[in-house]
Amino acid sequence: EEESEDENKQTWYYSTKVQLAEMLDVLDKDYWENDLCSVLEEMREEIHSHMDITEELTNKARGNNKAYLTVAN
Repeated sequence: EEESEDENKQTWYYSTKVQLAEMLDVLDKDYWENDLCSVLEEMREEIHSHMDITEELTNKARGNNKAYLTVAN
């Protein structure tokens, strides 16, 4: 969560399942980030569950406000 210039607005960021998959695709599973990739793969189901909850809560809290990417596109 970040405070924006307008004190009444806040920016929230969370990763999506697609973003997690894209990140895992670019990590070095064979050498440098082997341990990290192993742990993320072991925890993927739990991470996805938390992402689902976060997305649901975000959508409820957002109400009629549109996401920045929706407005920008």
